[in-house]
Order: sequence, then structure tokens, then C-alpha cells
Amino acid sequence: MRDDKGKFIKGFKPSQESIDRLVDMNKKRAKPHPKIHCIFCNKEFEVFHYRKNTAKFCSPSCRSSHTAKKRSENPIPIKRSKYMFIKNKNYHRANKQGYAKICDMVAEEKEGRLLKENEIVHHIDGNKLNDSPDNLQIMDRIEHDRMHTKERWANGEFYNRYV
Repeated sequence: MRDDKGKFIKGFKPSQESIDRLVDMNKKRAKPHPKIHCIFCNKEFEVFHYRKNTAKFCSPSCRSSHTAKKRSENPIPIKRSKYMFIKNKNYHRANKQGYAKICDMVAEEKEGRLLKENEIVHHIDGNKLNDSPDNLQIMDRIEHDRMHTKERWANGEFYNRYV
């Protein structure tokens, strides 16, 4: 209740009848939430009206499971530690997370054999993102390290690196 200036009167409590009327009015005004089916588990769930066109999943776990399934079906190359990797758990040189270097796979396809443990794929032009078969060369690990060491000494990079 308000006084003649329009301010609320302290300590005034509305009657239960007026509270019930307000509750009934709000119930009549409220629209039911739309129901949508989850695209992963097909469970029906309710959403707010503003999400009825964008909601696809009933829970975050369904969303992450759907994303993982899609990524395993159609792997996307990613760049890690200056090389291009692709998700391939079955590859013999894949890391613990199941990612394999694309350059290793391309070099094996080019040579028609699997790489040995002591072999490295060398990028001829020095660009580790260029995985074309013409740019890749299979080398022994020791031979590869020796070649790069000679290049560093010739360019004077060892002096700058440790000084």
C-alpha cells in the first residue's frame, strides 16, 4: 500500500486474497515451455522461448558426446608444435592422445612402407606445414641431426643460442 505521495508504507502486508489474484494472473499470462528432442539421445526436453530455434541438446554431456563422435568421423587437421596433426588412434606412430603427424603418413604413402623407429621425415624447404610428397624426405635420425647441426654452425646460430 502507498501513501498520498506514492511511497510504500512500511510494515504493510498485502492480503492473501490479493496475493492469490496476482499468482493466478501470472499463471494465465505464462506460456508453456516448448518441447524439443535432443539430436544425440532423442530425449524430449523443455527450453525457454528464446532458445526454441537454437537448442539442440538436452545436456552438456550430450553436446560433448555428439562433438566427439563428429570429430572421430571426420577428423580435422590441427597445428601443434609447428607440425600438422590429425586424429588417428590406429596409426602406429600416434601420440598418447591419438594424434599423428600428417607428414609421417604422407611419407609412408609415398615410399609404400612403414617408417622405422629411428627414421624422421625431413621437410626439404624447411616449412613444417608443407606436407606435399615432393617436399618430404625420409632420413635416419642421426643423419638428420648431423645435417641440421652443420647448417647451424654454418649460419652461426650456435654462438647466438648459448651466449
